[in-house]
Amino acid sequence: MMLSQKLMLIMMVWTTVSIFISAGSDFEVLFTLEMVGFLVIREYVDAFATTELKERLDVFFYAGLFIFAVLVIRRIFLVVL
Repeated sequence: MMLSQKLMLIMMVWTTVSIFISAGSDFEVLFTLEMVGFLVIREYVDAFATTELKERLDVFFYAGLFIFAVLVIRRIFLVVL
């Protein structure tokens, strides 16, 4: 099994666990758990991943970071207004 396939399997398991953890919460909690899991997995496989795989993971990281920033800004507006 290739490293990218193992990463996908691990993320699927983590997504399932995250859904169960955040069952009674908002979407923001689920997304935050997903980002934390993704960052932990990214750091663990950094030494073993090829440059191509790292670049593909970075695309997901930057997309997730953008969505996280939108969620934080939305939450700030809800508190301020």
